[in-house]
Amino acid sequence: MNSSCTSNSTSTTLTALARRQGGVVLRRQAQQAGLTRDQVRGLVQRGRWQALHQGVYLTGGFAPDRPPPLLARLWAAHLRCGPSSVIALGAAARVQRLAGLPPEMPYVDVLLPRGRHPRPDLRLRLHIAALAPGEVVRLRGLPVTAPARTLADLLLRIPEDQALSLLDSALHQGVLPDLAEVDRAVRYRPGADRARCLLPLADGRAASALESVSRLDCIRGGVPPDDLKYRLLDGRGRQLARTDFCWHRGLRRPLLGDADGRGGGGSSGGRRLPPGDYRLLRFTWADASEPGRVAGLVRTALEELRIRPRPARSR
Repeated sequence: MNSSCTSNSTSTTLTALARRQGGVVLRRQAQQAGLTRDQVRGLVQRGRWQALHQGVYLTGGFAPDRPPPLLARLWAAHLRCGPSSVIALGAAARVQRLAGLPPEMPYVDVLLPRGRHPRPDLRLRLHIAALAPGEVVRLRGLPVTAPARTLADLLLRIPEDQALSLLDSALHQGVLPDLAEVDRAVRYRPGADRARCLLPLADGRAASALESVSRLDCIRGGVPPDDLKYRLLDGRGRQLARTDFCWHRGLRRPLLGDADGRGGGGSSGGRRLPPGDYRLLRFTWADASEPGRVAGLVRTALEELRIRPRPARSR
């Protein structure tokens, strides 16, 4: 490792071990490889190792003024809690690259079997749960709840907009071919009815959490899109552009919606679309973070574009 006081064999052993564990080693592992407790303490004091938990160290590739890498945090939590522990909930969703959760992760969720009680740690949130065969996978050697179990656990705990974003992301990225396994994993658990109501709303065509949240607001507001990923075509049927949402039933011209995070409630900003006989709305996170705002913008535009029957002429 990064110390003149370590032999070549010790350095090679620890480097290989850290590579398998996201850059993290236990003090016990370092001592088994040949370091003394004082040598470990010296590496930490000189800033060459970083203590992530008591007796758990990140051995390199970190910036002291920045959070540790995600994989290192998760490996540190697993090593801290023992070989029977499994990374779960939001931590599992993040390492599986499911989009829709807040960027901050103040603690790592860890599942433990009954009878395991590690010392409390504010950087960890511990859960006692039994996992069925197939509900644990290994990502780069790290035990993590399988995607269906991860989603089922989260659906019961987080807001609906985040939950739908995660479901959309799982389908969009091909993490799951469908949500039947999630349905089985969540069924009969407390709060299952609410969670299962979201499953039919999920759509893998959504490419971002902003799309998912905007669509959910429209569904709640009674103005669900008629189409997703609407294609603008020229006279020869060639695609000119694609928008996230389209409303067209009973309208004089289509209403298009784009959740690109750059425009406003109007038609300026964001990516440019070719001129055409349509109305365009753009939605941002500022719109989506205010419940009912996206649906309200759509409802107002629909009223303006709705085909109204002509009044009968009086004889």
